[in-house]
Amino acid sequence: FFFFSSRRRHTRFLPVSWARRCVQETGDEQGFELKQQIKNFIQDLDYVIHDVGLHNTSIIEADQIDVATQLCKKVIEFKDALGVIVSQSGNDVALVCNKMPQIRCSYCHNKFTAEMTRKHNNSNVIALGAQNTGLEVAKQMVATFLETSFASKEEGGDRHAQRIEKFMSQEKQSA
Repeated sequence: FFFFSSRRRHTRFLPVSWARRCVQETGDEQGFELKQQIKNFIQDLDYVIHDVGLHNTSIIEADQIDVATQLCKKVIEFKDALGVIVSQSGNDVALVCNKMPQIRCSYCHNKFTAEMTRKHNNSNVIALGAQNTGLEVAKQMVATFLETSFASKEEGGDRHAQRIEKFMSQEKQSA
C-alpha cells in the first residue's frame, strides 16, 4: 500500500506537511494490479504517492489486517489524509479499517457512493474490490472521493456533522 500527498499542482512546492495527504494500499495480491493502475491515475491527478504496502505479487508482505491497520495509522497521523485501499472484494479491508479510531471507511461500488461517503459521512478511507470493480469505475470513484468535500452548512452539513459526532461518541463508548 502507499501513502500519497501533495493535493494540487500549486501545492507541490509547499513543504509536505502543508499539503493534503492521502494513503493508498492493497490488502492482498488480488488487488495488486488495480492498485497499480489506480496509483498511476492518482499521480496523473497530481498527487504524490508514497507506497506503504504490497510492492509485488510474488511475496505476500502482510495480510489484510496488518496492511489495513498500517494504512489507517498513516491516515490518523496526517489529520487531513485520505486513504484508498484495494483488496479482492473490498469488504474485508473496510471492516478492518472501521475498527480503527478516527477512521470512517466505506466500501464503494460506484461514483455516487464515493461522493456520498465524502459529502455526508466525511469518510477518510475508501475501499475498492478488485474482482468486482472495473478500472474506469474505480478511476471515477477515486477521483470523486479525492475531490469531494464534506457538505457545507448550505448543503445540510450541520445535520451530517451531528451524525459524525454520534459515530465518534459511540466509538469512544465502545473503546
